Amino acid sequence: VGQLSGVAAGASIALAVMITA
Repeated sequence: VGQLSGVAAGASIALAVMITA
């Protein structure tokens, strides 16, 4: 579960960075 949460968080952050860039 913790690993899955980490992946979801990473994807959200990556998406936010791409949108901001």
